[in-house]
Amino acid sequence: MAQNRKLQDLIENKYMADDAVGNAELGANQPKQLVFKFDVTGGTTPGAAGAHALGNKAGTAAQTIPDNALITRAYVEAIATTVEDSGTPTIKLGITGDDDAFIAATARTHATYAAGGFTELTAGIPIKTGSAVSVLATIESADIASGTFYVWVEYYEGA
Repeated sequence: MAQNRKLQDLIENKYMADDAVGNAELGANQPKQLVFKFDVTGGTTPGAAGAHALGNKAGTAAQTIPDNALITRAYVEAIATTVEDSGTPTIKLGITGDDDAFIAATARTHATYAAGGFTELTAGIPIKTGSAVSVLATIESADIASGTFYVWVEYYEGA
């Protein structure tokens, strides 16, 4: 069977990385997204009561939503491990300066945090940031022993 080298070079996987499009490549009028990880089970998020800034999807680096962002949507994707505890803690999700912007203090037993769940958070949305902000998970009333979920945030760059 004859081979078409030009066609092979065109569709070869090694060239696809050069064509990847992330937030930095999108214009200001395009929706962008960031994913933040809450992971007490893996040890990237402390389980102690208090406000905790969430890191990137891998849970390995800090990230922020940029200044003047217009947040249009936020979701919680609970994965593999349901949030567990030894007491009756609540968790609220928000941003720096408005720690319950996405969801007010909610019992860890709520469906939002149950493994396999996917919940749209609509509490304070839309939100316009006045500076770069972190996504916060605030644990109240008791410590969290385990649990893993992602917070997905969609936004546009503001003027």
